[in-house]
Amino acid sequence: MDKELREKIKEILVMTQSPDVSLGDIPFEDFWADQIIALIKEADKEQRSAPDPAKGYYNEDTIDDGFGSVWSAWRPKCGQKSMAVVRPGKVQCNNCG
Repeated sequence: MDKELREKIKEILVMTQSPDVSLGDIPFEDFWADQIIALIKEADKEQRSAPDPAKGYYNEDTIDDGFGSVWSAWRPKCGQKSMAVVRPGKVQCNNCG
């Protein structure tokens, strides 16, 4: 993701250096602040929606025990979203055990 973010920043830099682009009445600093905020929000949104619990991303398809362990909420055996934390470090399916 860092590579994609770097490429987007380069595109913005090139755009703002072009003589054909006008920022109008927007101060250069404000323009850049808005662009950086938008990129951070986009990166944050992508990170939160990532379904890989091993990378520490939380979403509606993951469960955690509050002690740093994260699992998928979906049980592969029965195909249901029925996993639940039994105790710290242990999860179990409410549907098939």
